[in-house]
Amino acid sequence: MKRAKQMFAVLLCIAALCVLAPAALAAQPLDESENDGKVIIYFDACGGTGISVVERTNADGKLSSLPTPTMEGYTFNGWFTDIVGGSAIVAGETVFSGEEATVYAQWSPIDQVPTEPTAPADTVAGILERHKGTILIVGGMLVLVAVGLAM
Repeated sequence: MKRAKQMFAVLLCIAALCVLAPAALAAQPLDESENDGKVIIYFDACGGTGISVVERTNADGKLSSLPTPTMEGYTFNGWFTDIVGGSAIVAGETVFSGEEATVYAQWSPIDQVPTEPTAPADTVAGILERHKGTILIVGGMLVLVAVGLAM
């Protein structure tokens, strides 16, 4: 019983360490020398995929390039300061200030022209498909007649 209590205490300490350690490490501010006046930029792809989520600006507060996300059925319109509307973000021109900023991808649906269904060509398979009920009934009757004549 005493051994079980000791094991429980050890497991409880390990669990507490696992829960508290990430929070303690995340709470440490960035060292100013590590930041060097660079702004942390968070990219919200708004449903898109294929990009890095976080980047840092150069010392001037500008991004040298912007990632291009993709989303099926949509055209990427660019990065903006707001989810809807906002100012466009231009690589090498837009200056960010502060410690961090979030930019948002904006999308337009791709216009898909509906196509008219085409009638199937009169192939043997098409004719059989359209008339399979009639063919089964007539075939069944012919089998019955043939069996009746054979008796």
